[in-house]
Amino acid sequence: MDNETQPLALYILIEAIKSLLLLIMAAFLFFNSFWGLIILSPYVLFSVYRIARKAGERQRRLLIRYFKDMLSCLLTALEAGNSVETAIEPVKNDMTVMHGEKCYMVKELTAITARLNIGENIEDIFRDFAAKTRIKEIEYFADVFSVAKRSGGDIISLIRAANKDLYEKLELRRETWSIISSVVTQSTIMKLMPLLILLYMRLFSGNFLDPLYRTAIGKLCMMAVAFLYFALVDYIERLTASAGS
Repeated sequence: MDNETQPLALYILIEAIKSLLLLIMAAFLFFNSFWGLIILSPYVLFSVYRIARKAGERQRRLLIRYFKDMLSCLLTALEAGNSVETAIEPVKNDMTVMHGEKCYMVKELTAITARLNIGENIEDIFRDFAAKTRIKEIEYFADVFSVAKRSGGDIISLIRAANKDLYEKLELRRETWSIISSVVTQSTIMKLMPLLILLYMRLFSGNFLDPLYRTAIGKLCMMAVAFLYFALVDYIERLTASAGS
């Protein structure tokens, strides 16, 4: 499981470097020339899409975690006798202590406080926040909160139930990842194994591979193997992504 609190820019940089190294290694081993990079260049587009998809999913998980922490702080403030409106400021302070001023949720709480100060109602603010995140758990909470707030429902019980639900989902995902972590490690080995085998043969049986690099039929065979290899990489990436989501 990647470190979700790691800066997003650093995460993207690391993923990009890993993809670039894989591309260079594959180009050298499959084609033994600079032209291999050009032939395999479509992999760059796939890498950009994959990294963007993983980064988006990572940010979604992180925001759910922040939202769960915000609900915990809000629940504590409400149980201490605050209304939802007056609780936002102390919740922001608690979240700042927990995650720092640069935390996305702290910035959102600052914006919520500003909107409350100009007289906007908390239901609309939560709905706008949910619409911006496009996360179904937050959207559901905003809808239920709006109904409960306007009908005089038990807000504390609602927030306690939502907090418990998010906690259970986060725990389930953590347990699931601990189960499949070995599968993720195996998938990484599977992606590298064909390249390592080729590298071993290049180092210790170079003459055996020469026809594949020098003849037209050999080059076509290596091109087919290269595209088959990256199709396998794509399949493994999709498989591990679906298992870890």
